[in-house]
Amino acid sequence: MSQSQPFEFRSPHGIRKIESHTRSWNGITVRNIVHYPDPGKAWHDLSSHETTVAIVLGQTGGYCESRLNLNRPTPRSRFYDFCTRGHDSLGLY
Repeated sequence: MSQSQPFEFRSPHGIRKIESHTRSWNGITVRNIVHYPDPGKAWHDLSSHETTVAIVLGQTGGYCESRLNLNRPTPRSRFYDFCTRGHDSLGLY
């Protein structure tokens, strides 16, 4: 297991603090990311130069979801996001 590049936190809005731990092995990178949003809506850019699978393990006080457009909600039946390399996606909290 090796240390990978730090998580690139881009275009945050309403995020007070973030904690991130990253590890890589056999060509797969796993990141544990914890967000601490301010009250109200918060979001940041989830797009990546790598194909990404994001899974929400827990949430408190509201919904956490990915969106292609901030004004169009994602169906609530999803607890994961698959974003292909170079594809735009936003994380909304």
